[in-house]
Formats: sequence, C-alpha cells, structure tokens
Amino acid sequence: VEGFPRSVMEIDDKWSRNYGDFKFDQHRFPNPKRMVSDLHKMGFKVTVWIVPFATVSSDAYWYGKKRGYFLSSDGSQYGEPQLVRWWQGLAAVLDLSNPSAVEWTKKRLRALMRETGVDGYKMDAGEANFVSFLPRSHPLRAPDAFTTAWAKVGADVSGFIETRSAYNSHGLGVFVREFDKDSRWGYRNGLHAVISSAILLGIIGYPLVLPDMIGGNAYAEGAIMGGELPEKELYIRWCLATALLPSMQFSIAPWQYDEETVTLARHAC
Repeated sequence: VEGFPRSVMEIDDKWSRNYGDFKFDQHRFPNPKRMVSDLHKMGFKVTVWIVPFATVSSDAYWYGKKRGYFLSSDGSQYGEPQLVRWWQGLAAVLDLSNPSAVEWTKKRLRALMRETGVDGYKMDAGEANFVSFLPRSHPLRAPDAFTTAWAKVGADVSGFIETRSAYNSHGLGVFVREFDKDSRWGYRNGLHAVISSAILLGIIGYPLVLPDMIGGNAYAEGAIMGGELPEKELYIRWCLATALLPSMQFSIAPWQYDEETVTLARHAC
C-alpha cells in the first residue's frame, strides 16, 4: 500500500453484530475467510478486536449464563450476571477465575482463527475497575488478577496479541498498547506523553510497546468519520517519534493529507 511495509491489519470494533459473539457480521463481512485470505496474499497478518464482555443480545450471554460463565455481584458461580457499564453500554463480564469459562472463551477464539484464518487478537479492556463490584474474597479482586487473566487468554491462543492493560504478564511476550492519546501536543495525553509512557512501560518490564494511533485518536476532530484531520505537522512528528519504538500504528492514513506527508511517513517506516 503506497510503498509502505505490510505487517498487521487490525479489524477494530463493530466486526461482530453483538459483543461477546466471536462471529463476523455477515452483512458487513459476507465472506470473512476470503477477505482474510486476500489480506494474507497482500502480506498482512490479520487480528480482530475483542473484549471480555457479552451483551444480553448476544448468543454468548445466554449460553454462558446457564453455565455460570459470567461474574455475579455476590461472587457466586450461578448468580445473576452483574452488568457493568463500559464505553459501549452494559454487559456481563467473563469470570476469568472459572476454568470452564476460560476454556470456553479460548475454544471460541481458536474456532474463529480456524474458520476464517485470522491470526490473533486485540485484547481490549481488561482493567480491574470492571470487576470492582466483586466481594473482596473473590479471586479476581486480588490486585489486577483480572488484567493478568485476560492477557493470558490471548497469549494462550495466538502469538499475535495486543493488550491495553498489563499486570504481572511480563512473560507472555505480547504487545502492550499505550492508552488512547489525544490529537494534540504536550504531556497531557498528547504527543509528548507517547514518549514518557513508552519509557515507563520499559522501566516496569514491558518493552513491546504499541504506541497506538499515529496522530492521536482524533475523536474530537472526527478524522476517521470524515471530519478534520489532526494538524499535519503533529501527524508527521508523531510518525517520527513512533519510528523509534518497537511498533507503529496507522489508523489515519498519511495519504489523507498530501504527497509530502506520504513521503515523510514512508521514510519513517
């Protein structure tokens, strides 16, 4: 693509109809196996985005509820699943202290890889705040045990794994993504914070840093949805900064700017 090296194509949110069902939306992706095969031929590995949640509209929710695969407010295995609020609404949370729930999750992830050819997963969420409702006696209320367990689920099924949170998972060999950055300069979650965050992750033992989107998330500007792009110089400087890190991530493409930006970004890669 435009002379850039090809590594991993990550398919983000909205690839499935319901959160918790690890199945491609047939309306948006009528032939996911062929799509993944075509991307492989182009030189890409392919990963998809997943979270440890299941909405009540999903098949996974009703299947798992009957078997005690979701966390309940009282910590019991077969209690009513506790719905937690996350950035896409309300959902039940996988009980990652339940070996049967863990194996069920890994089985479905392996099945998706086998059936479509996807190579791995972006393991989003996983922070301990999503299980703060549990009683203190529950195994997942130990410091960030939920975070560790979620990362291990991914590492057990694939060598192409990215996590957003990390605790006591140094030996898994997965990429750890910095938290979403704003499309601005400075240390207040802007470009400067990319460098300071990478240094901190390295110091605490996570050298495989994924600095997230070049140019920042552009949520305020709406770049991905057709609004204004981040400032051109900011975008180019972001490319140059992340070129010195273990990985680079393009979500806003350099050809959305001009030929000069494409040339400079290509040199950075």
